This record gives sequence, C-alpha cells and structure tokens, in this order.
Amino acid sequence: MGPKRPILSALESGNGDLTESPRIDSKRLAFAANPSECSVWRRACSGVDSVRATACYAHAMHRTQAKSTASSTAVQLCLRWSARFRRRLSSTSLAILGLCLFSCAACDAGAEAQAPTVNFNRERAWSDLERIVGMGPRPSGTPALDELRSFLSKQLTEAGLTPIIESFEENTPIGPLAFANLYADLTSQGTGTAKPPMVILATHMDTKRLGKDFVGANDGGSGTATLLELARILASESKPRPVTYRFLFLDGEESQREQWIDPDNRYGSRYHATALRARGQHRQVGALVLLDLVGDRNLRFFTESNSDRDLLNIFFEAARKNGLGAHVGGPRGEILDDHLSFMAVDIPCVDLIDFDYGPNNSYWHGEDVLEHCAPASLEITGKIVLFGLPELERWVLARR
Repeated sequence: MGPKRPILSALESGNGDLTESPRIDSKRLAFAANPSECSVWRRACSGVDSVRATACYAHAMHRTQAKSTASSTAVQLCLRWSARFRRRLSSTSLAILGLCLFSCAACDAGAEAQAPTVNFNRERAWSDLERIVGMGPRPSGTPALDELRSFLSKQLTEAGLTPIIESFEENTPIGPLAFANLYADLTSQGTGTAKPPMVILATHMDTKRLGKDFVGANDGGSGTATLLELARILASESKPRPVTYRFLFLDGEESQREQWIDPDNRYGSRYHATALRARGQHRQVGALVLLDLVGDRNLRFFTESNSDRDLLNIFFEAARKNGLGAHVGGPRGEILDDHLSFMAVDIPCVDLIDFDYGPNNSYWHGEDVLEHCAPASLEITGKIVLFGLPELERWVLARR
C-alpha cells in the first residue's frame, strides 16, 4: 500500500472540486469560508442536502489551508464525511457528519484557548543586538570578541546559569589564534534513573575579517542575541524540561581567509564536537539546533539539505501551525556551517538559516548592518524554536 495522501489533496485532485457542483449556494459558501460566522455555517450544514454539505467542505477547506491552530482531526473528519456526503451515503453517515460539524464548531470556539503561547522579548533581544553591533567587528582573537564573551557571561549568570569558557589555540592561515567558546547548561533531572539526554542550541558569535566597517549585525550578531534571549526564557521556566539544554556560543565559525576552505573554518564547533566525542558525551546529545543569519528583515529559512529531515520538519511544522509558515520552506540547498562539525560525531542537527540576505545575498559579507535586520525577525526565530521544542523533546526521548 502506498502512502496516504492528505485528505484535502485527495478530494480536490481525485474526485473533483465540490465547488464545481451546479447546486452551490454562493451565500452559504461565503459564510462557510469565514470562521467568524461559525454559527451561520453550522446551521446551514445541519440539513441533508448537497448545498449544505458543500458549505461544510468549504469551511473545512478554508481552515485547513489557513493552518488553523484548532484541532486538525475534527477538520479532517469534516472533510472526509463531506466527500462521502456528496456521494449520498446513508443517514448514518449524515449523522456522523453532524457530529463532525459539532466538533469543528467546538474547535472554533476553543482555538484561542488551546493555542500554545510563548513569550519572546523582542525589545530586549534587539537591545542586545544593538549593544553587540556597537562593539564593532568581532573576529576571533580580538578584544571586541572578548568584550562580547564578558557581556554574554554576565547575562547568563543573571539568568541563573553558570557560564563556562572553553579556551583553545589553533594554527590558522594568519598564524596561531586563541579561540574561546562559551556555553551554559540548563540541567534536567529527567524522569527516571537514566541520565537525561541533551539538546544543544547553538550559534556563532564571531564575525568575518572584512575590515573596520563589517559589524556582522546578522551574520554573528542576530543568532547571538536570539540565543541569549532563549536562554533567559528557558532558564526562567518553573516547570523543568525533560532534557538538558546547552546554550552554546561558538567562536571561529568564520574562515580567517576570504575563502571558506577546510580546515580554515568551524574552529569552535570542531573543537567542541571533538571534545564531546573524546569524553563519550556525544551519545548523550540527542539533537543540535543551529541558529545563523536569523535577523534578515525578509526572514525565510532555507530548506537546508544537510540538516536532519525530521528535525527540519519539526520546526517548519511548528512554524506553520502557529501562523509563521511564511518564514519557513525557503529554497533547498546545502549550507556549509557549524552543524557539520556535530554531524561528524553522529549528532542529528538542523541549521535554521536564511541565506538570502539582501538583493542576490549582497548584504552577507557586505552591508551587514542593523538597518537590514528587524526586531520581528529575532522574535519570529525565537518563537519558531520555542514552538518546536516540545516535539523536539519527544523526538529525542523516543530515540533513547
């Protein structure tokens, strides 16, 4: 047996669109397409003729296409039984349709209450980004990056976390450089005797060596500001999470030369991933979520082909279910980024990245300034992550 097609797609492509019926009542269809007229369409659909069945179908089609946060099960039932209704099945089928309509109406009434709520302080995140950009260019091994690490350490401490600096030195094409990652763990007690798995939320904080005017508002700044706010939010929750979270700010993502040529890149992520494997801790890490270039005013995350497909779907579906679908499902392509270092030690990864920054990506390593970023984009990114975490946690726990 082949995979099942979505109900809506099957109805429209396989059996013809119900709106082609000559018995359509346009007034009822108009009511059906407007969820605010719930009581009107419910009364219209309470009878047994095909006009009213079509109204039911139109309402369900509207709600499905709008990616409502209401229960999709009731809507799908409504679609299914509308299709059968048009085939004039028994009165028993019609009675089931009535029950489905009642369920859909209940979903309409309770959608607001049932929708998950997340709070992401976009003003504070944007203020952090302004401060970060105000530090100027922040390449690896510079005083400006040291200043940023000190700022992040202070903020994480104030959030109740314990920041750890992971220092190391490596030879680079421009000579030996001192690098230092920064991370803090939000430890879970788990639900049993086994040590709970870990989820790493990561970003890079360094900027490309492109002269005194390149401040990396988006590339290096936006992910850092967003991850800092996510750390504050998760650390402030009263209910413990079932997994441990590591907030990881990486140094040395950027190559020291103009071209990205291995191994002149991913210094910090390669060091951290190698250290995890050397200690046997990589087996504890259930997933890594990487944030990069998340501040673009016209935010839309790429469908990054190196990313684990399950993880990509978790966050893209979370976005769609919560009214943020316009910001996911961008062009498909391979991105060379810090997640590759963790994939090399068998950690499932997803890279949430918008690699279309400005006309023909001209702002990337170009005019990467605050004016080309937006507070809303930081908030959208934060919300997509927060909306996706419950499903991510279930996915990670199921694989233990």
